Amino acid sequence: MPNKQAGIVVEAFIDIVNSTFHNFKTLTSDNSTEFSGHRGY
Repeated sequence: MPNKQAGIVVEAFIDIVNSTFHNFKTLTSDNSTEFSGHRGY
């Protein structure tokens, strides 16, 4: 990832989810700003 801006992190996570056969039931994150836009996606 070029940086840890929320949009970049969310796009990377979506790419990971779409490229795996595993079902994600939960996502654990800390209080950093990378997931600050989680409600927008």
